[in-house]
Amino acid sequence: RNPVKACGLGFGLMVDHWVDHYHQVGYGYGSLEKQAGVRSRLEKRGRHPKVRMNGKRLDGLEKKRQHKNKESEEKARVKEEIREKTVVALEAKLVRLGDKKLNFLAALDEIDAVDVI
Repeated sequence: RNPVKACGLGFGLMVDHWVDHYHQVGYGYGSLEKQAGVRSRLEKRGRHPKVRMNGKRLDGLEKKRQHKNKESEEKARVKEEIREKTVVALEAKLVRLGDKKLNFLAALDEIDAVDVI
């Protein structure tokens, strides 16, 4: 039984994650020789032709995603315009109804004034 996992509340997972992270990026904590070796391997990997080719392929995928994002943004913009038009129409309708109600109340007041005379 792992005493770290027995603590509960996900603490064990957090510690395990930290240990894994330390293992993966340990070059940052090692000697200068290790750091130099890791850095040179990273740079060498980045210069590999297949890595560069895959990077270009990913750029193409990003363009497809951007196109999809533009489509969804366009749909959202159209939807927002429709909502704004609907809100304006409803506000205008409420103003008209309010004016009619005020006119009706004024007419009732006039009728009441005539009845009193």
